[in-house]
Amino acid sequence: MGTMLRRLRGTLGIAATWSLAFAGLFVGAFVLTRVFDPDSIDQGEGLARVAAIGAALGLAAGAAFATLLAVADRQKTIAELSVGRSALWGALGTATLPLFTAMNGSFVLIVCPIAAGLAAVSVAVAKRAALRARIDPLLRP
Repeated sequence: MGTMLRRLRGTLGIAATWSLAFAGLFVGAFVLTRVFDPDSIDQGEGLARVAAIGAALGLAAGAAFATLLAVADRQKTIAELSVGRSALWGALGTATLPLFTAMNGSFVLIVCPIAAGLAAVSVAVAKRAALRARIDPLLRP
């Protein structure tokens, strides 16, 4: 039971982190569009709505990535995870979203590279934190 709860907590943590990251990226894209091409923004498309859409997409993409990572690399420790392979899981997990949502399939061409980068950064940061946690006790007097 402890392993299942730990995996669920990890999935929720990754999904929440990706939700915030995607919301920020969508807000940034919205602001740039409003500055450089305001006519392409339809009535009713406000900052809050765009942030909510980005957050929902990030939540789903993060959960898909975490699930793929947990299934495909379940026997590995954080230190053994490959950043490149994790990027692949991030892109593949995000590519599955149009299968389960009304999302336009061409949108995947934009979101998958972002998800791959976010997956690579997520694993690289986790690996660094794991390494630091192993080294810090040795450095203390």
